Amino acid sequence: MITEEMMLRTWLLLAISSLILLFVSAYFNKVIVYRDYNDLGWSLSLTYTPILTFTILVFILQDDAELSAFITETILGMSIFATGTAITAISIFKIYNNSIRDNNLLLGIFIGTGKIIIAAIISALAISLIRYLFRDDRKLGHVAIFAMLFGIFTWVINTLINGDRMDKVEHYE
Repeated sequence: MITEEMMLRTWLLLAISSLILLFVSAYFNKVIVYRDYNDLGWSLSLTYTPILTFTILVFILQDDAELSAFITETILGMSIFATGTAITAISIFKIYNNSIRDNNLLLGIFIGTGKIIIAAIISALAISLIRYLFRDDRKLGHVAIFAMLFGIFTWVINTLINGDRMDKVEHYE
C-alpha cells in the first residue's frame, strides 16, 4: 500500500534529482537557467516579496489589530497586500517567460519550475548563512567556515547564471 510518506519521499527524490540535472545541464552549458542577474532577481523576488510584504504589514500593524482584518478592512492594508501580490504574480510570469524564451516551451516549463525551487533554496541558504555569521558564539573558525560556504554558494549561483556562456557556445558552433 502506498502511504502519504512514500509519496512525499518520491516527490522529494524527484525534485532533488531534477535540480541536480538542472545544475549539471547549466554547468555543461546545455540549457540556460538564468540569463543574467536580472533574471535571478525576478526569481528571488518570488520569495522575498511575500516576506517583505508580511514584514511591512506587521511593522505597521504592531499589536493594534488582527492582520487579516487590517488587510481586508483598511485601504493601507489592501494596498500593501495588493502590491505584494502583484509583484509576486509578475515574478512568476517573468520566471516562466524568461525560461521559455531562453529554451523552448517544454524545457522552459521544467526550468521555470526548477527556478522557483532554486529561489526558495537560495533564500533559505542566504538567511542561514547570515544567521550563522551573526550568531552570539562566533569565533574565527566560524568566519572561515562562513567564507568557504559563501564561496561555494557564489560558485553555484554563477554556474546557474549561464546566459552569456550559452551565447558564446552557440556563437562558436
